[in-house]
Amino acid sequence: AEPSAAGERLQRIELALITLFITEYALAQLWQSFGVTPKALIGHSLGEYTAACLAGVFSLEDALRLVASRGRLMARLPPGAMLGVQLPADELRAEWPFGDLVDAVEIKVARIPVPISRATADLPMAQCVLPHPALARAVRARWSGRGRTCGVDVAWAHRGRP
Repeated sequence: AEPSAAGERLQRIELALITLFITEYALAQLWQSFGVTPKALIGHSLGEYTAACLAGVFSLEDALRLVASRGRLMARLPPGAMLGVQLPADELRAEWPFGDLVDAVEIKVARIPVPISRATADLPMAQCVLPHPALARAVRARWSGRGRTCGVDVAWAHRGRP
């Protein structure tokens, strides 16, 4: 199926971030309207901004400006990619077929927190942050063909430079 125009727009990080923030904030407001009041809030990455806004650290208007600024800044970074390969990180590094490019790739260990099926329960997952989407396609082709599920596929993954 062809991606919709809205889906294509959400591939733009500056629009995706603001949409995600608005969705998180609206969902929290919905729960609060049902009488569910959190005693503590926590978030990861963009979710930290949502949690801080809900906790009153800054106003909704300031949070929206902050998220929009973050999106504009991220949009100026070079493209990257992130995906998961169902292999232990050490095995992925040892079998890396792309030569010296292993130094340009950030490989982390992640765990699948909730089994997708009994077959995937508690399998190690190596998370790769790649410097270019073409490399992500090559990694996906290499390990998908060996029955290793590649997930976590995102259009934008930017590595911080030291």
